Amino acid sequence: MLWKPMAMDRTGVPSAAFDLLLQRRRQGGLLSTVLVICLITFAASWYAIRAGEERLLRDEATASATRWAVYLRDNFTSLERTLEKGILTPEDIYLLKTVTRAGDVLRFKLIGPDGRVVRASRKEDVGKAAEENFFATLVMNGQTIVKIEWQGGGSDTVVSQAFVPIMRGKAFRGAVEVHVDMTGRALSIRELGNRVLFWIVAMLS
Repeated sequence: MLWKPMAMDRTGVPSAAFDLLLQRRRQGGLLSTVLVICLITFAASWYAIRAGEERLLRDEATASATRWAVYLRDNFTSLERTLEKGILTPEDIYLLKTVTRAGDVLRFKLIGPDGRVVRASRKEDVGKAAEENFFATLVMNGQTIVKIEWQGGGSDTVVSQAFVPIMRGKAFRGAVEVHVDMTGRALSIRELGNRVLFWIVAMLS
């Protein structure tokens, strides 16, 4: 039996070995491409989900704080009299106690026409002027404002604040300020987002 020389390519590598090496390189390149695509998809999904969480929380926090502030404004027996003279009827006192005990309402303030607190859930707030920079320029001109704050070093407490003006025509008669704890809802929204991310990772793996 005659010995036949093995086929060689131009680099001097046997053709079969060269084909195998080329195939492995192609497979490695394909795997790298797939990995990069998966990482980009996960990063984009993570960003979109976190942004969606924040948007949903802001919408719900705005609605919750505004709803409580409007509830106070609309259920006083004579809110303007209270704001001007600080007088409360028994019905008003019961209303304020109900609000402070209800749901996630942390505290409230009733602000008079001069921008000073007339009544509040915390006695130390009474008589103080509204400190927010936007109060005089926006709220006193009839605009409802909602703020959301992440309190605590680890941003573990989420509080929404609503400032709802009371107007008589174009004249500012006072405002209702309500602070609502949204921490529980923020955690629920984050858990939902994490479950969606877990599902995406499972689909990509």
